[in-house]
Amino acid sequence: MTTDDMLELIHRRLRDFPSEALRIFHGRGGTGSDFSHLNIEWLPPYLMLVNYHADKFEQCQQLAHDLWSKLKNKKLFKCILYQGRYGEGKLNWQQLQGNLPEAELTSGHVVQEMGLNYNIQFFKNQNVGLFLQTREARRYVMDNCRQLRLLNLFSYTCAFSVAALAGGAGSVLNMDMKSSLLSQGRSNHKINGQDISKVEFFKADIKKSLGKIRRSGPYDLIIYDPPSHQSSFKAQNDYISLLQKIVPCLNPDGRLLLLLNDPMVSMAQFKQWLTPLFESFEIKQQLPLPLFIQESDAGLKQVVLKKTDGKSCLG
Repeated sequence: MTTDDMLELIHRRLRDFPSEALRIFHGRGGTGSDFSHLNIEWLPPYLMLVNYHADKFEQCQQLAHDLWSKLKNKKLFKCILYQGRYGEGKLNWQQLQGNLPEAELTSGHVVQEMGLNYNIQFFKNQNVGLFLQTREARRYVMDNCRQLRLLNLFSYTCAFSVAALAGGAGSVLNMDMKSSLLSQGRSNHKINGQDISKVEFFKADIKKSLGKIRRSGPYDLIIYDPPSHQSSFKAQNDYISLLQKIVPCLNPDGRLLLLLNDPMVSMAQFKQWLTPLFESFEIKQQLPLPLFIQESDAGLKQVVLKKTDGKSCLG
């Protein structure tokens, strides 16, 4: 893919999806792109280039310059942001073209996805507050949770919870280690005008909070989306062991929505991890990736498991 090809691709996708937050280019999917170091997020009206190789910064600068020169008169976007992720927690945030309003630097910016609003934050953390690659998992929750009781583990900014209430969920328990993320989650519900009396926000180390999880259950749907690598959680060691302690909190006909975004783990390996569950669960669905995202077998894993043994879980 040449730079001109990239410019045309971006122009076309911005034109076709002017108001919807999307990842419009996914070079990190391991599918052989010439721009394999780059993801491009469309967070209307801002473009964000996410670069994973420090030596490609000048290329990203040139791409931003060309985009601004050729497309700014079409009024598709107002600013091009840049985030360099160079490993070991090193981040390089910049505004490459245009200017982000001061108010949005301090108070955040609201984007839309499938008719719902989410507050995102630039220049503060590695992740802005909404994982665009898990869009189809949120769609699944919205379409399959009417009157259900949900447990949303590693809830981050509670986007799954927002989708659940939009789909008519009866209640949601959100659990995460960081109170700041749960506060952002509460804000996400409020900007959608949702009834937060149906929602609980609980700050906790999930590995140490099994008592709370059990007391608040049982659940009809458990959403399990842990980080692949965190100081207190390593997916290779902890993913299945913690999950096995949580599944007893599921109703007899309940479901699990399991996610893992670890490029070191293939889908075959992931299913092998889940083998201990297959005596009482079956995989009902492997969710698709969103539009414009293609990945190798080691990309994002999103599967729905259905309980099949009909046994009561908590008593």
